[in-house]
Amino acid sequence: MRKIIKVLRRRPAGEPQDERPANHPFSGLTIRQLADLTFGNCGDFKNERARRAAYRSYRDDLIKHTRRGRRPAAFWDYERGLPNDVRDTTDDDLKLADQRRACVMALGRDFWASQNWLFESGHATQIVVDSALAERRARWLAGPGVKTLRPGELKVVQDEVAFHVQQTAIRES
Repeated sequence: MRKIIKVLRRRPAGEPQDERPANHPFSGLTIRQLADLTFGNCGDFKNERARRAAYRSYRDDLIKHTRRGRRPAAFWDYERGLPNDVRDTTDDDLKLADQRRACVMALGRDFWASQNWLFESGHATQIVVDSALAERRARWLAGPGVKTLRPGELKVVQDEVAFHVQQTAIRES
């Protein structure tokens, strides 16, 4: 018996794309603009001013539709009163990545050979840097940023901080 495979129809170049319903919370944004505000670095806005204006317009909906204990990328870029170390990576994050690389190298030539591609491709450095930044952001949300949390979100943030503390203890042992 043959298996039927359904394929989505390709849209001809001139055919308009379906638009979101007018009552959709992000109806004024394209998918790429929404991704830019949520995840960052999509670059679909004309300039930084347009991106900031879109964040201001959709701020509450962006936060409401983000996973508990997290914030959209634009929150960290434009929210007032945030310390610089939670906005972006720091030199300390890169030093930490270098220390982790040295630890892997110290485990021996065979282990280094199996993990080398992670460091040479930049993946391991990015993982360490992102993890350190995520930990600082979670700590900020659990501390001074507690005023920005939604109801029931504090427990999620505290659990994330505890997870980072546990991971740090495992790495250091």
